[in-house]
Amino acid sequence: MASKKTDYAIAWISALHEERAAAEAMLDEQYDDLHATPRDGNIYTFGRIGRHHIIIAGLPAGTYGAIPAATVATNLLRRFPNVRFGMLVGTGGGVPFDDLRLGDIVVGCPEQQHGGVIHYDFGTAIQEKKFVMKGALNKPPTVLRNAITKMRAKAERRDYDFQRHFDDMLQRNPKMKNKFDRPSKDDLYEADYIHLGYGRDCKDCSLQRTIHRQKRSVLGSRVFYGTIGCANQVLRDALLRDQLFEESGIICFEMEAAGLDNFPCIVIRGISDYADTHKNNDWQPYASAIAAAFAKELLLTIAPMSVNMTLQKDEGFQAGFDMMIVNQARDEQCLRDLRQTDPRSDKMRIKATRIGSCEEANQWVETNDRFEDWRNQSESQLLCVTGESDDGKTMLLCSMIDAVEKDGIQDPATAYFFLPANADRPNTGTAVLRGLMFMMIRKHWSLIKHVRRDYDHAGRDLFEDANSLEKDELLQLIVRFAYTTPTKWIVSSNNWPELEKQLLRLEEGTRLSIELAAGPSNLKLWYTFTTKSDGPQYERGKVQRHTLIS
Repeated sequence: MASKKTDYAIAWISALHEERAAAEAMLDEQYDDLHATPRDGNIYTFGRIGRHHIIIAGLPAGTYGAIPAATVATNLLRRFPNVRFGMLVGTGGGVPFDDLRLGDIVVGCPEQQHGGVIHYDFGTAIQEKKFVMKGALNKPPTVLRNAITKMRAKAERRDYDFQRHFDDMLQRNPKMKNKFDRPSKDDLYEADYIHLGYGRDCKDCSLQRTIHRQKRSVLGSRVFYGTIGCANQVLRDALLRDQLFEESGIICFEMEAAGLDNFPCIVIRGISDYADTHKNNDWQPYASAIAAAFAKELLLTIAPMSVNMTLQKDEGFQAGFDMMIVNQARDEQCLRDLRQTDPRSDKMRIKATRIGSCEEANQWVETNDRFEDWRNQSESQLLCVTGESDDGKTMLLCSMIDAVEKDGIQDPATAYFFLPANADRPNTGTAVLRGLMFMMIRKHWSLIKHVRRDYDHAGRDLFEDANSLEKDELLQLIVRFAYTTPTKWIVSSNNWPELEKQLLRLEEGTRLSIELAAGPSNLKLWYTFTTKSDGPQYERGKVQRHTLIS
């Protein structure tokens, strides 16, 4: 049993809790926890696979991407100085080439000039249909690549052993069987066929748009070796997926590997979706477990002495490691200076003070066809909610936000900000932008590098410039962005002449306006919306009557 931190030489990192559960289930023996240290926020699982002592670490719940992965790796390496290499094991989206299917395994291996993982940024990918290459991870350590060669050679003669490790996991952990066993349904849709409906299942999608594939002669997971693409957000675009495969040879997409660019490691992914709009979580548990089973076979192929002989902190690695720590601290300070309030906490506080009104607003949002149409139509980008003070706009906005955030497939990046009615906080357009930026960075940590470019030069003053953006200037930006980007905007305001003035500029497309108008005994809901024409035309009528505030 390993009793001190210097006994551990291999780190296993997983992002999702299912991935970590699979990793822990692969241990031949689990050890007691070591004492925590003040500077390390990670929580570890310690154990043994074969003769190797393993540290398992995961990302905090609800966080994904390269920056959280880098934070986990930085803390781990600082605390366990004898770690020689790591394994990033979990799920990814696959490219259906060469009969690759759900449940198969992709291992990041060097090809041509790349080390097995390419880091891309596709903040504008859906609009421009291209990635911007940001870099590539180094090749996995020699000991891992030698083990891969031996495994592939053995598989040519008598197949891999990972299926046996998977079966053994289910036998030793019977509770895992219902969730982690292999699913049977594997539908691949045509690349240009978009998912229908807001649900995660494809019950509304046409089976006539699926691609017919022959049944495999042997049921089980296959292994593919090649280039893995790591981006700053989940890829759900089959056309772009296929384009990147043709241009760069990427066969799998994920989000965390770029955070380990200064950490010698190998990336192993079980395929849980096809990186398209039909992505769901049905295959995620099995894909996590089968990738973990492959990782176990990989470790059992390596002799402990080979691990101990692997150099970790050579001069180049040490410099990169030190830079990782510096950048992490600078990123965290930048976010602290950007933050003036947490909009998520503001929303929770607002909902807690008006529970009855919140329930009424939720009912309207859940049952209103026009709101669903607005969300689903690409030509309708701007939604306005107007009215007088204290008439229910904020509660309606909270319910709209909840509805949008409920559906992670269609709206993976949602940000919002509530302007205060009092003078306790800044009430400017700059305050709104800071709030939106704070939320987006918290969800997609890689975005902070765009802020750092100016923050490293100006520091906190970057966010406190005397020439702040006023609300009418912000509104002009929103109106322009509503028709030049695929972003949907919701604006809530008291009756404001500047708002109506800016809305009149929208001469094409469709925008939906909701006006809260007072009635004899309660508040009723009205629509106003423009139709496509050479100029704005208004159709007004009481479409639905619903009490928001009694």
